[in-house]
Amino acid sequence: MTKRIILLQPFPERGSFSQRTNFPNFCPELLRSKVMNGIKDAEIGVETLIRELRAGAILIDVRSPSEYAKGHVPGAANLPLFDDKQRGKMLTVFAKQNHELALAMARRVLRPELQHFLTRVMGMVRSRRRVEYSRGSTSKMPFVIYLYCWRGGMRSRTLAWFLMHSARPGLLDCHVIRNGYKAFKHFVSSRWSTLTQEELKGDSAAEASSGFRRMEPCIEGPWICIIGGRTGVGKTRVLHALRDAGERVIDLEGVARHRGSAFGWVGHSSTQPPSEHFSNLLAIQWVSQTTPKWIFIEDEGPHVGKCSVHPALFQRMRCAPLVINIVAEKQTRLHVLLEDYVTDMRDADNTWSRAMLESVGKLHRRLGRDQTEALQLFLHARNYMAFADGLLQYYDNMYDMHLGKSRADGRALRRIGADVEAVRRRQGKIKEVHAFPVGRHSEKLVTNPHPGSLDIHRLTKDVLTAVLDFVTNRTSP
Repeated sequence: MTKRIILLQPFPERGSFSQRTNFPNFCPELLRSKVMNGIKDAEIGVETLIRELRAGAILIDVRSPSEYAKGHVPGAANLPLFDDKQRGKMLTVFAKQNHELALAMARRVLRPELQHFLTRVMGMVRSRRRVEYSRGSTSKMPFVIYLYCWRGGMRSRTLAWFLMHSARPGLLDCHVIRNGYKAFKHFVSSRWSTLTQEELKGDSAAEASSGFRRMEPCIEGPWICIIGGRTGVGKTRVLHALRDAGERVIDLEGVARHRGSAFGWVGHSSTQPPSEHFSNLLAIQWVSQTTPKWIFIEDEGPHVGKCSVHPALFQRMRCAPLVINIVAEKQTRLHVLLEDYVTDMRDADNTWSRAMLESVGKLHRRLGRDQTEALQLFLHARNYMAFADGLLQYYDNMYDMHLGKSRADGRALRRIGADVEAVRRRQGKIKEVHAFPVGRHSEKLVTNPHPGSLDIHRLTKDVLTAVLDFVTNRTSP
């Protein structure tokens, strides 16, 4: 009888630090019941979480390190309850034996780590409090902490319940994400849906041939304007200028840490995020931006380096109502290419040269032996203009192939799972915008021209003018 009373004794809410961090000695099923029911009223949805993250809330991912590395909610700190090896053992016990044994194993693993968890969380709280105090805040309200695991189950609820009962009363207010990271993944894919149920089932022949309805986002959200054109026309520079001007921009290459070409990794010191986390980062950018109506994205294929663009986002890009195709003379494009790949990234220790030579070597099957050796000789001789000219020929050939594929006919666009070749077919209006060097207006040169230097201010203005013209023509009777 005495032993039974000890097992069911309530969790101590006060007392010494060591007393407060003792894991409750409940039997596994009773522990599960108390944890699941004790946190039931502290659940929040993903959209609420996004709003709270903008306000600077603390978010903790309690999954294993490998789960976190594959993809997580941007801004979340990883505080794993179990490492990868421990989690693997528990999953094996759960699958081959029973749930109660897995819970008992989890309790044995967690018991010696509880003080570490509390110390880590309190360190986060103190750090955030210092930031708030430096900004003039004197709030004494409980500090809100959000936690999640894969499905909003025992892992996140256990740590939330433990923190609520271990910290000083009134200090922490812990919440778990309803359905966990799985719900966030669904949230990500739902941000870019474009097709209605009627379209998925099949419309009339008239609607199918017009393609007009498919140009409209079928959920609330911005319209996409694709910034396209050959290599060297300044697409990325336009995106940055638009962002500086207050427009909504998603920089796929910036988020992927890759320029989206065979040489795209050169100059990036950090590795690319996994494709899953790449989609997470893009989704947060998508929902965190408010007015105006349009969002500008550079024309990309389904992959940016090793990062795969989410199929729903890629499809929405191909359904964009407006595509701005930037064109420029070869001399201007060469100047931009030299600035982007040579002037801005060349270093004194030859790291850049080695990286460029490595990239050229990987293209030998596409370039052929003669062209590969010629480009390598240009690099060794520091003849960067000739090297840029050779790159431009390669990129132009790839661009022409891209256009041929993107204009392929087919009705597979009407299916969410359509293959890449079919969804490349454009559905929106294509407008052409010319990029000129600084000091040049159309075919006439004015005083003090700067040969080759791209007039990004004028190009950005012309892009916005094209968007305004598109909107005006659509709304006019």
